Amino acid sequence: MPQIFGEMKKTEQWTAGQCINGQPTQKEVQHDIDLGKAIKFGFRNQPKPGDETRAFGVPAIRNDIIKKGMKSVADPQNYGDEVPAVALLFPEKFSHMGLSEQDFLSLRRKQEIKEIFESIGIKYGIGKFEGIFKRAKEIQNINDDKVSVKGFQLAVQEMHHID
Repeated sequence: MPQIFGEMKKTEQWTAGQCINGQPTQKEVQHDIDLGKAIKFGFRNQPKPGDETRAFGVPAIRNDIIKKGMKSVADPQNYGDEVPAVALLFPEKFSHMGLSEQDFLSLRRKQEIKEIFESIGIKYGIGKFEGIFKRAKEIQNINDDKVSVKGFQLAVQEMHHID
């Protein structure tokens, strides 16, 4: 039978790695009998009587050392102020603008709310703004003259049809 270009031969051929390293024997692939055991004297991870609750090793979050003023990129220590992995994988909606969810929930004065919405191009008449602001205070159950951006947005959604 003629050989077809690109067809692998039916007989098992060794790869380059197998040619260099050879084929291990059954004894060579068995695990070592001392695997997972400390064989060096004095290095057994067995607590002494009275030390059963002792923690071995270094904590992942280092609150036992003082944090430096400016954190360097080369500093591998975790001082407990780093964001969790989920925040890196799934960042908040407006994090690319430097805003967190807390920025939308913090209470702000009436004038500040008005300026925020006007800065994004949403302007309300005096009467409509006052009505929305009053409804936002009711939604958030606040007696002060402050509401959050989130509360104001909820009030806008409720009252969008009113002129």
